[in-house]
Amino acid sequence: MQWGYRIHDLRATINWALSAMPKIILYDFPSREPCAAWLPSAWKARMALNYKKIDYETQWVEYPDVAPLAKSLLVCIPPGEGPGLPYTIPIMTTAGGEHIMDSKKIVDYLEEHYAPPDYPSLHLDSPILARVTEQMPGIMQRWASSVFPRNLLNPRSAEYYERTRKGFFGISLEEFGRQKSGEAWAELDATWGGLAALLRATEGPYFMGDIVSYADLQLVAILHWAKRADVSVFERLVAFEPAFRMIYEAAAPLLEQDT
Repeated sequence: MQWGYRIHDLRATINWALSAMPKIILYDFPSREPCAAWLPSAWKARMALNYKKIDYETQWVEYPDVAPLAKSLLVCIPPGEGPGLPYTIPIMTTAGGEHIMDSKKIVDYLEEHYAPPDYPSLHLDSPILARVTEQMPGIMQRWASSVFPRNLLNPRSAEYYERTRKGFFGISLEEFGRQKSGEAWAELDATWGGLAALLRATEGPYFMGDIVSYADLQLVAILHWAKRADVSVFERLVAFEPAFRMIYEAAAPLLEQDT
């Protein structure tokens, strides 16, 4: 009987110790209720955590609070960043208390500190990653700039987003969206065709066939953003290229932890 109590006490001590261990914190933008992640850059880091099955918690940050948060954490601004909005989401606090800003830097850290064989690799050395990554600026500049998260943002962030973007673009978001949306769909093949060809060249749903890599997270993050912001945009994209629907559906388990 006494041994039973000791075992129970030992288990309780272990559970307490585990619960008291520092946990990774991922700072991300919230959506309106029901609150869930939507930002594509943060989703790349979040999916990496989910894929590696690393325990973490989310702390939501509204747009106006990003710079004060980053400054309080003493986050370093990446070299070459302009004076406009140098602080961005995602930011991650590691279990050791280090603060990292930028999804690629976060993924680099996770790949180094949560490496095989204990954790699956995201294959950052794959040749396909460079080919996918070089397509992303064109997508973000020529297409994704016409998709705004108006219906996702809470009022305080929405006001900040509208005001700061109007300062960048010189016109309202409504007018900017009208101008860019037509261009984006007219250039759909030029913008997305390269990624579609890379996906079609494999026998599995991912860029490396049946193997998940960081290249996949980049595309899935944008597709999920489109679905969250405007499902009709998502449906047009997957209708344009069925392989986009295949990779999105295959990656569905990586999107389950969204808070």
